[in-house]
Amino acid sequence: VRVVSPAFAGISRVARHRLVTDALADEFSTGLHALAIEARAPGE
Repeated sequence: VRVVSPAFAGISRVARHRLVTDALADEFSTGLHALAIEARAPGE
């Protein structure tokens, strides 16, 4: 999944991934097993 958001500006890659996985918590609890994440701030 590719996510571009100003919320990612100034935070680490790990923190960005944590935000994405937290947003998808319901999907992970119902069977989503793995996810490739590309999380960037606008302009990156």
